[in-house]
Amino acid sequence: MAGAPVSVIIPNYDGDAMLARCLDSLLSQAPAPGEIIVVDNGSKDGSRETLRRSYPSVKLIELESNFGFAKACNVGAASAAAPLLAFVNNDCIALPGWLDALIGAMEDPGGRVGAVSSSMRNARNAALIDSAGGEIDHLGFMRDRGAGKSAALYSSREEIPFPCGGACLVRRSALADGGSVFWETLESYVEDVDLGFRLFAAGWRTLFEPSAVVLHEHSATGSRDPLGKETRCVRNRLLVLRRHLPAATFRSLLPVILAAQAAWAVSALSSARIVQLRALFRGTLDGLTMRICRYPAPRGHLLMARFATPSEGGPLRRAAGRVASGAIRRAAMRNGE
Repeated sequence: MAGAPVSVIIPNYDGDAMLARCLDSLLSQAPAPGEIIVVDNGSKDGSRETLRRSYPSVKLIELESNFGFAKACNVGAASAAAPLLAFVNNDCIALPGWLDALIGAMEDPGGRVGAVSSSMRNARNAALIDSAGGEIDHLGFMRDRGAGKSAALYSSREEIPFPCGGACLVRRSALADGGSVFWETLESYVEDVDLGFRLFAAGWRTLFEPSAVVLHEHSATGSRDPLGKETRCVRNRLLVLRRHLPAATFRSLLPVILAAQAAWAVSALSSARIVQLRALFRGTLDGLTMRICRYPAPRGHLLMARFATPSEGGPLRRAAGRVASGAIRRAAMRNGE
């Protein structure tokens, strides 16, 4: 395989209007990736025809329907040949030097780098961050680090709890089975958080690399289904916490988590955000009742003890966050850390 030892994987669903800009930016990287794979989730907008006609060097994998981000990425990873796997949303444009910067961060002197997250910039104003990797608060709310802030504030390579799956590089050998990258139960959203928990549990680090820059049209695909997106975000946050926290720790956090959810619901109701209110109720119910297999020897409380930030929002949510912080610290101390 010629080029850099990287397979770039792009999940696509009806992204024909965005794909060309994304692919052109990847094909112009120096060094070029060893291969580019587009996994198409049953598009009906001509995406497949565009790829066959204009990008014959790009490997196209056609799925019969929209199976979501996680499965599409896993299908691409299973087909990929390289030891490093780059995942790129179809609404991203990689600036020159992006791939080389990610590869360089993989060789960070600190060692044991399992994933590297890009500096995702707002496509309308590249001086602003869309995501400098991920962060998590003491209640388990996950968000894009630095969103809306100046990129100048995020100019150093540093360790973070999880990458942003929209533009990141993953070391295949850091994955438990060498291929399954994302937890398919989640379908879309929060799957990169689960990946960060798994890498941390296995002793790998996730880094943010500021010189690996992509321009990003935030949620260009997810905005087509706001109720589905909101519901999955609420549900998946709870599923990931249940999967990666020791059962006793999750039980101790559940009352304050539910209190924060209730405050969120009251806020949504008072401002007539009906879609968000519906998503909160359905997502919370599913997140707490779906059957899942807990991660063996969970270490999520240790990741949160190290990386979690104070909870933001109203007085109730901040107070709940302080209670959760204490519970997480106590759980970590029981592990001697």
